[in-house]
Amino acid sequence: MGKILRIGTVLCLAGCLLLPARAQTRAQRVGVLQGIYNEKMVVSLVPIPLAFSGFRIDFDCRLKDRLWLQVAPQYNCKRRDGNIKTDGFCLEANLRYFLKNASPRGFYIASGLGLDYNQIQDLYRSVPYHVNATRVGGQLQIGFQFGLWPRAVMDVYLGAAFRHAFNRYPDNGFSSLTVERMTIKPWQYHYSGLYMIAGIRIGLLL
Repeated sequence: MGKILRIGTVLCLAGCLLLPARAQTRAQRVGVLQGIYNEKMVVSLVPIPLAFSGFRIDFDCRLKDRLWLQVAPQYNCKRRDGNIKTDGFCLEANLRYFLKNASPRGFYIASGLGLDYNQIQDLYRSVPYHVNATRVGGQLQIGFQFGLWPRAVMDVYLGAAFRHAFNRYPDNGFSSLTVERMTIKPWQYHYSGLYMIAGIRIGLLL
């Protein structure tokens, strides 16, 4: 009987010692979750424009629960042997809705508006042209954002965008004739129409 009492006493003492540790672990988990769900902003760098002589940085801020506002300015400065020049900026504003929970992780859908203004000069062609392009339109995206380490995330997205270009030609119509005869690619800033968008973003949670 005494042996059973001693074993019971040891087990009770062990339980008393383990209870604070378990409570502390649970509190730590709650604290981590609160930190995740209380994040208010993400600042992200988009690497793809860097390959085309551009610089884009995205700012996301939480509006409420799963809904976030994304503002994405981009500066363009492209040079090629002094013959092709692009100077200007792009601006996107999107609403992003995360499908699962309030954490800025997981699948989301986004839609918004875009504005571009660029001065494009191409002297590389046999018939050169110069155009000032202002484009407006909208975009729709789906994406997945996941954590890299505690305060960093990576976002992979795919979607479609539409832009309509208002092109002005400062050289009395010669550039207009050239542009009308050429095939403008979707990645050129004086293009009008529907095109696909895809990319990655690497961000920091604040």
